[in-house]
Amino acid sequence: TKLAIVDEATGYLAGSGMFKTTDGGLRWTQILSPQSIDGGSVNDIHFLDVNNAFPVYTSDFENEPILERKNGLATTNDGGVSWTLTPLDHSQEISSVYFHSTTTGFISALDWEESETVILKTEDGGKSWTQLVVGNFDRLVYRYLIFKYADSRTGYAYQYTNVFITQDGGESWVPYTFRNDLPSVNYDDILCMGVVNEKTLFAGLSMIGSYTHDTPIVRFESGSAPKVVATIPHKVFQLEFSPTGNLGFAVGLKDADPPSELSPVNLSLYRTGDKGETWQEEYINEYIYDPSYIEIAAAMSVPSENVVYN
Repeated sequence: TKLAIVDEATGYLAGSGMFKTTDGGLRWTQILSPQSIDGGSVNDIHFLDVNNAFPVYTSDFENEPILERKNGLATTNDGGVSWTLTPLDHSQEISSVYFHSTTTGFISALDWEESETVILKTEDGGKSWTQLVVGNFDRLVYRYLIFKYADSRTGYAYQYTNVFITQDGGESWVPYTFRNDLPSVNYDDILCMGVVNEKTLFAGLSMIGSYTHDTPIVRFESGSAPKVVATIPHKVFQLEFSPTGNLGFAVGLKDADPPSELSPVNLSLYRTGDKGETWQEEYINEYIYDPSYIEIAAAMSVPSENVVYN
């Protein structure tokens, strides 16, 4: 499930199709059905503005004797009233999308045949694509490559402990590792990243495995050494900030309190109101009946200091 909020009133919820709100989340209207995208689901969505959107979708179907996959890009220039569907001639498992104009965009994907992590680029709105291989992935414990952009020029892509940085709008990607700057932090997984602007980002670092592993939240600021601003005593899966960076939230999982056979975990929420310098836990009595649903529960967007979607 992906949540893309354009402004305080307008937002989009994507997963099994897409839904739109224009009244701050009070009502949601379906604007893209699963049937219209070959019975598939939306993996990610990027909005340039209230009118131009770029969701990517995947559908799996039986074609005896093998399971086949269809990928596609859906585009709208009227806020979801009408859509253009473009099949993607790539068998990879697509995960993240970003467009910095109506014609130039990027998709991250896993190529299972070669065990390679790739970035696909289009300059004609999705009609044709070029491919850049940026690394390999573990087929047993795999992670998707996730895009986080600060602006149309500066962006980050992360997977496992690997980070790739672009400062030219995605024309080139330079590998970077946190390890040289954080020798005292033990981690083998970048769980989440929150980008405030081209100079400031936050990352949640942890170990692969149980959700009970600690998650140090690290702040990276241009010109300064990285700083661990908080250590959450369990895994954090989402970091989101308001446009100013003053208000931020970390969403994760913790042991249910009180314990329950039906609900082993609770959703956890931490809040900062001072640009990530300090973090306080917010009490929310929200049970997660299946930890695999954390992506749904953790979907969040903070379009302003006054409005939070979750």
